[in-house]
Amino acid sequence: MQRSRRGLATWITSSQTPIFVLDQRNMVLVFNRGCEELTGWQAAEVIGKTCEYASDLPHHEVACITAALCPPAVVFEGEPTFVNSAIQSRSGEIIPRGIHYYPLLSEDSNQRVLGVILPYEMIPSQAPVRQRHFELASTLAEWRQKYETTQIAARSTPMKRVLTQVQLASHCDAAVHVVGERGTGRQHIARTIHHQSDRKKQRFIQLNCQAGSYQEIATTLGQVLNAQAERFAGTVFLGEVDHLPRDLQNLILEHFETSGVRWISSTVRPLDELDEKAMSEDFRCRLTPVVIDVPPLRDRLEDVPLLAQQILEECNRQGNKRIEGLDSEAEQQLQAYDWPGHVGELERFLHAAWSKSEGPLLMSEDLPFEFRAGVDARSSVSTQQDISLDEQLIQYEKSLIEAALVAAHGNKAHAAKLLKIPRPKLYRRLETLGISDMQPHTDSD
Repeated sequence: MQRSRRGLATWITSSQTPIFVLDQRNMVLVFNRGCEELTGWQAAEVIGKTCEYASDLPHHEVACITAALCPPAVVFEGEPTFVNSAIQSRSGEIIPRGIHYYPLLSEDSNQRVLGVILPYEMIPSQAPVRQRHFELASTLAEWRQKYETTQIAARSTPMKRVLTQVQLASHCDAAVHVVGERGTGRQHIARTIHHQSDRKKQRFIQLNCQAGSYQEIATTLGQVLNAQAERFAGTVFLGEVDHLPRDLQNLILEHFETSGVRWISSTVRPLDELDEKAMSEDFRCRLTPVVIDVPPLRDRLEDVPLLAQQILEECNRQGNKRIEGLDSEAEQQLQAYDWPGHVGELERFLHAAWSKSEGPLLMSEDLPFEFRAGVDARSSVSTQQDISLDEQLIQYEKSLIEAALVAAHGNKAHAAKLLKIPRPKLYRRLETLGISDMQPHTDSD
């Protein structure tokens, strides 16, 4: 029996078919010759490493290949399963493959999982949530090769255009202006350009020209523009630059060509809509050699599933549990929403849902009350477009309060907390809006 086991272990190790074995901690125990030949990574580099459920890891690190081997949680519950995996070789080549996971019986209490890597075409259809993980990994790997970035999860045509512009901007020193609504990721675009440029080892300084104090902005600009020992070789991001005072605009203009600074700026509306009092023509022209228009999330709803998968996987890394993705109903609800708060709102809702969810999938009921109330309210308002603004606002407020009461099972104190208003104010609004009283629900057990 012992000889038979040794013979099986020798066969697995030397087989040309890529085979690996993981323990219950997702640690690699076996990474055979077939895996080495497929990926370019040596067994000695991979064995002993833990597989992380992530999609946006650097291709030159061993964590990238171990992440591609990470199995669904159901495998450790004794269920064999197939998944598609975007394996990246050591050289960065994308290798789409399918992995068949088999739970292994053991005489001790330790669980083992055997994985067999097969040609992609041989794998049958898989659960949508597993497909999303595969699509995210494939997309980020493809974007790394094509656009030199692995941070932006998108498939839509508008975002492909943005990625192309980001790539071009990263390879020149021209000033860049980013236009988009608040929450669309303008700061993220600016940081991506900086970190993909030759200045990536230098400082990235962010100034909010609307929220920051005059003294803070003036002091920082003075330090950057009047550096004596050496020129500042980093990037300065002027957020909401249309609020920058004219004297500070003039200060920047005086040093625009000589300071060595890479300037990136952003606004909600295009700079050519500003009048001369807000911004001089000279300053506007200096800021806009390259203009990137970031689309709102409502105009690229096809990107929502990939963005959601990326956000959840980031939550997993920061937390102590693993949510593998969205169930189909939750995904449909997210794609049906119009996202007035854009990517920032999606992140906020998913962080709240991740904290609540008990996994392995994030369900529609895990989505926060604010999201569900917003869906109901917007649905109500959208069917009444011929009603005046005041009437629509009343209907919107009424639907939010009613949704809060339902979520609170009629408990007004709890409903007030959900709405983040004092309880007396809720009572007044109930009376004003004519919302009928709802008796608190009591469970029979």
